Amino acid sequence: MAIEDLFQETCTIQEVARAADGKGGVENTWSPYIEDVPCRLQALSAREVDEYAKREVSANFRLFILPQEDNIKEGEHRVKFNDGVEDRYFDIVHVDKWNFDEHHWKLVLWEQK
Repeated sequence: MAIEDLFQETCTIQEVARAADGKGGVENTWSPYIEDVPCRLQALSAREVDEYAKREVSANFRLFILPQEDNIKEGEHRVKFNDGVEDRYFDIVHVDKWNFDEHHWKLVLWEQK
């Protein structure tokens, strides 16, 4: 079985554009960056959530994807995922490419509510 066989879902990586809102703040506008990315979304275990919390990182999901030609960065990109019922959005809090760059990437996520 090839790793591609494990990625049975698709998602969109979105990119942020920031602009002043005229009130001293910033307004974020999200647009597609990489569409139809084969992926596999998994909830983190309670132990993994605790491990990230000790590092002061809020995370509750991980997303496996194939390596991309375009770079994906924390704070500049997010994940839009449709579970067949509704769109779900996830902040990317960590991109783990170490030792997986030729095989797969792991994105550590925080689901927006």
